Amino acid sequence: MPERYPPFTDLERLESHLGDPHDERVVFSHAACVRLDAAEEFPGDICAHLDRWGVPAYYVPAECGGALRTLEHGLHLLRAIARRDLTVAIGHGKTFLGAVSAWFGGPEIQELVARWVLAGVPVSWGLTERAHGSDLLAGEVTVEETDGALRLTGEKWLINNATRGGVTAVLARVHGREGPRAFDVVYADKAGLAPGTFRTLPKERTLGIRGADISGIAYTGAPVPEGNRVGEPGTGLETVLRALQLTRTMCAGLSLGGGEHALRLAMSMLGPRAGEPEARARLLDAYADHLAAEVVATVAARCAHLAPAELSVVSAAVKYLVPLRTDALIRRLGDLLGMAAWDGGPEAVRFDKVARDHRIVDLFDGNRVVNLYAIVNQLPLLAAACARPVEWPQAAGLAALDRPCPALAPGRLRLVAARGVTVLRALPGAAERLREMAARRPELRPLAEVAAEVLARARSLCERTAALKPAPALVPVEHFEAAESFAAVFAAAAAVEVWLATHGSKPVAADDPRWAGGAWVRMVVHRLLGTPCDEPAREAMWTALTAQHREGMLLSLFPCRLAEGGMG
Repeated sequence: MPERYPPFTDLERLESHLGDPHDERVVFSHAACVRLDAAEEFPGDICAHLDRWGVPAYYVPAECGGALRTLEHGLHLLRAIARRDLTVAIGHGKTFLGAVSAWFGGPEIQELVARWVLAGVPVSWGLTERAHGSDLLAGEVTVEETDGALRLTGEKWLINNATRGGVTAVLARVHGREGPRAFDVVYADKAGLAPGTFRTLPKERTLGIRGADISGIAYTGAPVPEGNRVGEPGTGLETVLRALQLTRTMCAGLSLGGGEHALRLAMSMLGPRAGEPEARARLLDAYADHLAAEVVATVAARCAHLAPAELSVVSAAVKYLVPLRTDALIRRLGDLLGMAAWDGGPEAVRFDKVARDHRIVDLFDGNRVVNLYAIVNQLPLLAAACARPVEWPQAAGLAALDRPCPALAPGRLRLVAARGVTVLRALPGAAERLREMAARRPELRPLAEVAAEVLARARSLCERTAALKPAPALVPVEHFEAAESFAAVFAAAAAVEVWLATHGSKPVAADDPRWAGGAWVRMVVHRLLGTPCDEPAREAMWTALTAQHREGMLLSLFPCRLAEGGMG
């Protein structure tokens, strides 16, 4: 057996604790999640079971006393929870989103929030308001300094865990101020609020994640200690915009879990028919889309540590691309299953649930349009960076998934990627390296040709982008199209570079047919960019998919045993 890909060590430990989800006797079973969904009931017992294992510690950086060594570890742990049930992953994982603003503050607020999280206190994130939605600059909740304390007034709405949570990170306008420097992030602990100074709002009924606590909270002069403010006065919006770079990256874990759940169900429901030509082709497309999401999300998580100044645009690309393509993956699987997906049987009920639950992931932390805007605003910088390539060895660390990352340093995140994106700037060198390898190893020629095509697409995109005028307030279609192309080309380049930097490393199984000759890269790039894909690559991918499904292994580029596959 190869050495474990480092984040999968924790994932397997969690799987061992949770047990086989097909066993109705375990706490976190598929049957329990279906029952809770039908009753629109919050999965409290399951969340407590996650707490007992220590999942909340993975919402706190190791430097602050938690277990989160890298964002990469957190991404895949959230993926493991989401592949069982998205409602649980969203309800429990919200504490990461609520706590993340504190990591941009000083030692005192970091210690305070870490203490809450490690004690199992759910933390929510109060950003949106009923009248303004994603327009954070229009927020009306205010914070006012009076008598040595901060007082919160106003209502936050459609907040995950607003009722259940013990603490809320509130983005509030400093009383009497306007503009982007008029906001603070303040942590409001319900246990410390005077009676009558806050009230929770009713849970909203939703189509998906029916058991989640999607509600709101209203404050009336609620007193909060001065020490509960993050950073300097007026820096709240900047804190949130940086925090969103981390949370958007983590959201990909929800899609990875949801996509795997749907694909496993489709394989099981089809049974022997899965091998028929039409079914096989669609299942392979779904598998390739899933692996593309795994690769680009993992590279983005590593970017938070190794290239934090680039995460503003990388996280936007990932948050746009991964939920969108996973929604499409689930929808196409539903089309393949036909009436079997809706016949009321146990597996059909689960498929309906994951299809409903995943649709909301696109809306979290900025919907697809918000994330495309984030890319559009940086297109001039991205185009200019094309003229400044970096040498391949210099950039390999991002894509070498067997190598450790340095500690997370949130203060190094920036609001714009002033020097472009390393993955694209390194692509010429990576493609040349593959060309040289293919000259000595003929089996790598198809992969080298794919890399050359990705490079050609990247150069074409840079030329198109450079020719665009700066986007006006009403963004033209061609700017959005360029942003969409950027996300797809970035993901394709990440796939090429991950193979180049990781093949032959200890986490890669020596007999894995997908890595030999880069079969998985050829299939992934085919799905992302529409390039041709040869039958040997498809055959290698089919062999891997059927084996992973049959043996109870995670649907991944790396070996990882799941509870239903036996943990011995």
